[in-house]
Amino acid sequence: MSASPTTSDLYVAWIHDIGRRVPLWTWRHAVYRQRIKVTSAMSLDLTSRQQTTNAGFLVSAKAWRLWLVISAIVLFFPGQVLAHAQLVASQPANNSRTASPKEITLKFNGKAEPIFLRLRDEGAQELLILSKPTIERTTIKWAVEAEMKPGRYSIEYRAVTADSHAVSGNLIFDVE
Repeated sequence: MSASPTTSDLYVAWIHDIGRRVPLWTWRHAVYRQRIKVTSAMSLDLTSRQQTTNAGFLVSAKAWRLWLVISAIVLFFPGQVLAHAQLVASQPANNSRTASPKEITLKFNGKAEPIFLRLRDEGAQELLILSKPTIERTTIKWAVEAEMKPGRYSIEYRAVTADSHAVSGNLIFDVE
């Protein structure tokens, strides 16, 4: 069992740095300032490629770099990391004027599964003229089974995305 080094031992301790020996002037500087692993009472090993965190435990250089990369991604691209899928396009488009549509299409920026879609006329009465939806990756389509009369219509939709978050909204369009 080796005893902890004394002040006189500090002047004879060495750091092994790529085959060269460099005198170690202070034990405190080498251990706490440089954060290098102490392998014996008389020497410090720089070839282990390990760093010490502020908590005092050893972390491999590879794990340390991985942590830095992940932190940089989260800090510099938070929208992409935390974003949920959302509606990017619809047919008919919101606030558009169109002829009676043959189908209603919702396109998301990620995979989505429909929960419901309600088509309402100006009197807020729900119209039951839609077929079952067809899903093509990020696009959900409903066929309109009857001709729509001229007027203002609203679409209320709700879908669940691949990350299990619900997306909902309303669209308004006019039929000429």
